[in-house]
Amino acid sequence: MAEIDHFEILKRAKALFVLNKKEKDTKKNLQEVRLEWGEFNSIKKSLPSPEKNSLKSEEAQLIQKIEGHISQSQTLAEAFGNRALLVDLAETVGLISAYKGASTQQMRTFLDAVKEPQYSRDPVLLKPHLAYALSRGKEQLEPFAAILFACLDKFDAGGDDADLESLRKFTEAIYAYYYRYKGGK
Repeated sequence: MAEIDHFEILKRAKALFVLNKKEKDTKKNLQEVRLEWGEFNSIKKSLPSPEKNSLKSEEAQLIQKIEGHISQSQTLAEAFGNRALLVDLAETVGLISAYKGASTQQMRTFLDAVKEPQYSRDPVLLKPHLAYALSRGKEQLEPFAAILFACLDKFDAGGDDADLESLRKFTEAIYAYYYRYKGGK
């Protein structure tokens, strides 16, 4: 399996976060995401344009890269075996979910569900709940849902206890970063 460039994906997500912030204090926003000015300008120049549609396209590409990494891995434990990779990908998904406007309740619902005993035996049962949340017009949840669907598909293909633990850790890390960037509101 080819290694995903999680450092680059995270930097690009951070730049998108800064560009999408309503508060236009770029210096403060860069400090919030721990991104250097030079890195930000370099990434900003590589984006097609700062318009909303091209930023959505860039965001979709980042999510697709993460989905691809998960689907190419043999197991979830393999996909997230490298702790730095797990943390960077979780930060990317949490960051994107925060600026897309996912609610804390939506995110918390899925974090809690992954920890529930009924789902810990078969987390694939979360798929109907995700589908329902998306059907109710929760487009803010789409990036998170896409990644969680990819994880659940991988788990469904023969997950074990190590995969379940990887799913839990990844989901918890996504929520932690989401909460950080959402501002705890």
